[in-house]
Amino acid sequence: MGMTVGMKKGGGGGGGLVFFFFFKQKTAYEIYQCDWSSDVCSSDLNPPRYPLMPTSSIKAVVFDLDGLMFNTEDIFTEAGNELLRRRGFEMSFELHRQMMGRRPHDAFRIMVETLDLSETVEALLKESQEIFDSLLNDNLAPMPGLFELLEHIEVGALRKGVATSSPRRYMENILGRFELLDRFSMTLTAEDV
Repeated sequence: MGMTVGMKKGGGGGGGLVFFFFFKQKTAYEIYQCDWSSDVCSSDLNPPRYPLMPTSSIKAVVFDLDGLMFNTEDIFTEAGNELLRRRGFEMSFELHRQMMGRRPHDAFRIMVETLDLSETVEALLKESQEIFDSLLNDNLAPMPGLFELLEHIEVGALRKGVATSSPRRYMENILGRFELLDRFSMTLTAEDV
């Protein structure tokens, strides 16, 4: 799994803030190795020509939580597979694609409607959470290169944030397991939007 890097200029005129958003498509290590002198990061650089980010133009970095910082998407997938297996179904690629990245209630509503399940969204959410929690302790891991990338960003004294469609309690639990919560000056969760 990797991440996509997108650049967003904020404010008007040439003095606006520049933010980088990291989404799943490149690994954190690949991002760390990017040529930060260009507008778009490319993992095709081998070796990197400019290993240090030009902090004069970049003001902040915002990370997506699930699947980019941690392997939680794999754990969600495993929990979803088990939930459906108990009902005689398999998670299709299409259903998985429709559910991924959505708030839990919305994702499970899609599951109920697609598979014509008789159970309520709330009941499925509760059971899925129990499965997920049972898998989390033994399976949660940071994505390769995450800590190196964070250190690289901190060397440039850049502000860092986390944005997720997940609930705040969940985000704090995941980041807290690796003592990362205090390393981010901003967090944005489902409750904030």
